[in-house]
Amino acid sequence: PEIIIEAVIACFALYLFLTHSLTSSRPFLDPRILLSRQFRMGMILIGFYGLLQTPVLVMMPVFLEDLIGYPVDLVGLLQTPRGVGVVVGVILAGRLSGRVDPRLLMGFGFSLLAISNFEMSHWSLDVTEWKIIWTGFFQGLGGGMIMLPTQEIAFYGSQTDQRMEASSIMNLVRSMCSSLGVSISLVIYFLNTGISRSELVPNVDWYSKLGKTQADQALNLAQIEREIERQATMLGYDGAFLFLAALSVLPLLLLVTVGKLKIGDQNPG
Repeated sequence: PEIIIEAVIACFALYLFLTHSLTSSRPFLDPRILLSRQFRMGMILIGFYGLLQTPVLVMMPVFLEDLIGYPVDLVGLLQTPRGVGVVVGVILAGRLSGRVDPRLLMGFGFSLLAISNFEMSHWSLDVTEWKIIWTGFFQGLGGGMIMLPTQEIAFYGSQTDQRMEASSIMNLVRSMCSSLGVSISLVIYFLNTGISRSELVPNVDWYSKLGKTQADQALNLAQIEREIERQATMLGYDGAFLFLAALSVLPLLLLVTVGKLKIGDQNPG
């Protein structure tokens, strides 16, 4: 009931927002900003950024602590390379901005996300710390290479007096897509976990693993059940990471088909 009520409120709020934007002489957010091709492209790309970056940030700490069994402090340290990668990516994108086609910068960033997510989709319960470190760095580096050019493209495609509105819309789209990405990834995770469990159970010879006494039998069954649950959960994460890897290809296709995008300090109009 709570979800239904909140969904109704959200739809009603969207109706009020659209009505206000289309009928008011001075709307809260000027819908004419969407007429700019560059701003629309920036909005779509920042949406993909949210879809791809946030789910991994949400799932990785739980994956490392609850499934792999790392202590909390080590989990934090293993997440550090992602932050380092973001800093490096933003610096590189800033240095190359205006010199290199922004599509190449963003394409490189989305490629790093695709590569790292594809690698993560092949992880097992024996995943090494090195794999966690370099995939996290690639995730951060790719995100940094995407974020700056995308914002520059969007702002270059808006009028000077629309910059605050453009910033608001961009942040809104990124937040909404981040939440959507987390929700879809978790749904895929749970579905894959359930399917994997149903496929693993018939392959276990339960009776050959039982002990002679009732206590031994209960203990062995619990151990088998726990191991099946761990393996199914790992496969659930693999499925979610594979989904994110496939999703990373869509913005690459978009960048290939779209025309040249401009970056600069002056508005083209």
